[in-house]
Amino acid sequence: MAVMSNKCVAHVVRKVLPPTVSFIKNQIACHIRYTPCIVFKEYIKSNLAKELNSSFSYFYCEEKKQGFKKVFSYFLYKYFRKLTSEDIENSISFIRKNNASVLHFHYGTDARVFCEIVKKLRIPSVVSFYGYDCSSFPQRYFGYGRRYLQKMFKTVDYCIAMSDDMKEDLLGLGCPGNKIIVHYSGFESDRFYFKRNYTDNNKIILLITSALEEKKGHLFLLQALKKAISQTKTALQLRIVGSGPMENKLKAYITENRLEKYVFFTGRLEYLSEEFLKEFQNADIFVHPSITCKTQEKEGIPGAIAEAMATGIPIISTFHAGIPAIIQHESTGYLVEEWDIDTLANYICLLAEDVNERRKIGQNAQYFALHFLDIKNKEDELEQIYDFAINQYNRKNGEKTEIFTPKLIL
Repeated sequence: MAVMSNKCVAHVVRKVLPPTVSFIKNQIACHIRYTPCIVFKEYIKSNLAKELNSSFSYFYCEEKKQGFKKVFSYFLYKYFRKLTSEDIENSISFIRKNNASVLHFHYGTDARVFCEIVKKLRIPSVVSFYGYDCSSFPQRYFGYGRRYLQKMFKTVDYCIAMSDDMKEDLLGLGCPGNKIIVHYSGFESDRFYFKRNYTDNNKIILLITSALEEKKGHLFLLQALKKAISQTKTALQLRIVGSGPMENKLKAYITENRLEKYVFFTGRLEYLSEEFLKEFQNADIFVHPSITCKTQEKEGIPGAIAEAMATGIPIISTFHAGIPAIIQHESTGYLVEEWDIDTLANYICLLAEDVNERRKIGQNAQYFALHFLDIKNKEDELEQIYDFAINQYNRKNGEKTEIFTPKLIL
């Protein structure tokens, strides 16, 4: 996407960039009127990181450190989540060199790590929350996580919540309501779009693409699959794309319940690779039954669901966090309550047995994703939020500027 302005935004995040956070990569890479630069503390080898670092100016805090400086920096960050004074000064110098007009932090926890930069730079700042950082993290360390974030609320200018549900979480943590803006970041819908043929197959393929983590609901799905198999004459197969800490537990459940011939693990596939996209093309139903973990960790709005919508595949998910903001029950997908195994199994059977229902739900979802969730529209909204933050910051500091309000679609 072409950059049309000399305005610069400094994106600040602890890790660049785990392969599962394409939603951050998209926000950085798809700017319209702003030029991005990037500040980060940890480098995670991935195609996403490679793409960003080869395209945009960046400052990697650890890149040139050696000896005692490297050891001290590691210790301070690892055990106290603090930056060295050298990290702070070098980050500020880099941001000033790029003449950034606004700071955009990714994750509330990361913004807290880089708080000193905000205090010293004196330019407007926004922070995007994504899920765990305002759900389970505040409960950690006997409640210190909550107090840790509250100090950050006093420093940054605006907090971006992915949904109204997340806004309520932030309010509950003590974030002032006038600092919260609800905005979903969007995704590159054209990279997932294709014209789907809905056929009345003898075997129906279910698909889930996500890290194998508790909150993604894989165990919930397996239990519903077991029930669905006993209820329908249609042959079912579940394909699980991803890797993670739940893998052994899921495989044990499959073995104990004799589901081996119904479930296939692909492992992690490279995001947007031919293999990855082919899974969507071959599948008939996408199931992503997110749940709230025992630690109270929640999702924001799972990017995998929006991506699946763009492919035209019918989706079953849950009334969880911000998911109802993009899926209208019985119109653009089906939603069930968390851990309602019977209802999830029933919807799997319904879609498996009715090709016309698959077509109706899938096409509705695809239309909504392409017209309301695409990164082009959402990035324009994001840059309007930057404009708003800059405008309000200047007014607060005595400059006479027109009152500006961002126009948000979702």
